Amino acid sequence: MILVIDGKKYPAATIGDLSLRHTLELQRELVTTNISTAKTWVDVQALLQEFTDTPEDKRAEHPEALFLSALTIWATRVTAGEQLSLLEAVDIPASSVQWVKEPTAHEEPEGKAPARRSGGAATRTRKQTSTPQ
Repeated sequence: MILVIDGKKYPAATIGDLSLRHTLELQRELVTTNISTAKTWVDVQALLQEFTDTPEDKRAEHPEALFLSALTIWATRVTAGEQLSLLEAVDIPASSVQWVKEPTAHEEPEGKAPARRSGGAATRTRKQTSTPQ
């Protein structure tokens, strides 16, 4: 997924992409604020595993779903080079955040005609004959 905030595109990132400095900054912010039950890096990893293990149709009801969304936005922005805290990263209107699915190599771009099949007269090559010299 690509994160788009007010038209600016960020490549997808996960907490596994965070530097040690970022994980330390996150842990410090978690200890000094009351934005999540997680207070340590181990707590964050456990929350993510718990969330991943939750059936997809129940994830929106998870008590830490909003925090984990904020964490993902922050991780994406800081790995793209921005220097901001978790709360600064999400101090934006929710309506300005979009997640866009990245097209895969085997998907056809929307609005394009299907690719032509190979073969046929246009792609046939003439058989080369050699003449003795």
